[in-house]
Amino acid sequence: MSQLSTMDAVPNRIEDRRSACPGLFRLAKALDGAICRVKLTFGTLSAEQAHRIADAARQFGNGVIEITNRANLQIRGVRPDTENPLIAALLAAGLGPLTDRGDDVRNVMVSPIAGVVPGSFDVRPLALQLLEILQTDASYQRLSPKFSILVDGGESVAMVEHPHDIWLSAIDAESPRFALGVAGMPPTGADDTSALGSVDASRAMQLVTAILDVFIDWNA
Repeated sequence: MSQLSTMDAVPNRIEDRRSACPGLFRLAKALDGAICRVKLTFGTLSAEQAHRIADAARQFGNGVIEITNRANLQIRGVRPDTENPLIAALLAAGLGPLTDRGDDVRNVMVSPIAGVVPGSFDVRPLALQLLEILQTDASYQRLSPKFSILVDGGESVAMVEHPHDIWLSAIDAESPRFALGVAGMPPTGADDTSALGSVDASRAMQLVTAILDVFIDWNA
């Protein structure tokens, strides 16, 4: 996947949308200045990116960096004259979306240890496919900026208490099959809402995009 370059993205700002959170191209105003949210692919970043975010926060904001409940970062205290330089610095660090309108919808959640621990199903290939189509298919860019998808591989570290619009959870590490549900989370207790059904991993992408199409049709 090829991310936006500085020249592609900085001149363009994204219009306000109802219920939209702060983003890379839509900074939200606050008492201490603007807030710029940096979405991290699968909640991870390199050591170099961490240093560059810290440098950008000091240079273009008030030095405060917060972690969100979706494993993203936000830089606070951004001044009007430093908004574009901040965006350029973050894009140069490889922290941008694939398209300018893809920033809102790149909300695919996986465990930070996905694919690197034994005893779990590696969900990264599927999650990357979902991230790409959400950002590059114009119809999916109409989804709510709060719309999120969880892909759970059965890792010991996972987001199990945050509702998602669509969730998939590997049945076990050996069987390439996912349980699936909507408007909730994988059940962890006897009283939790059960899955709607299951799907083979090879057809999971097709099923999720079909569900996304229904969401789009309902909101047309």
